[in-house]
Amino acid sequence: MEDLFSMSLEFQVHRLVALVFCSNEEGKEYVNHIDGGNSTNNRASNLEWCTPKEHTVHLGLYNNNSTKRAVKQIFIQEFSSIAEAQRVTGIDKVHIGQVCRGIRNNAGGCRWEFIT
Repeated sequence: MEDLFSMSLEFQVHRLVALVFCSNEEGKEYVNHIDGGNSTNNRASNLEWCTPKEHTVHLGLYNNNSTKRAVKQIFIQEFSSIAEAQRVTGIDKVHIGQVCRGIRNNAGGCRWEFIT
């Protein structure tokens, strides 16, 4: 019979090592690997407590290009008609309509769809 009150907890090794062996007098909540490039080095001498901001800065210093991903901004603007969209954006209304009907992928570098 299954125990309905059982619970499992997961901990990261570096965090457990820091809890036991690294002083945290300032009550910081994140743990950094000091060497940055080797997250398998969980020795207490390689760990430090840090703030969320310090953690983000630290990650940025050691982040390599293979883990960086490009992002794009998605800006949504609604129009009452395709004609209005053309007036405001200067993008051909025929092309906007074709995107809305699935004939084209984009018009003016933008995705378009009918509002339902």
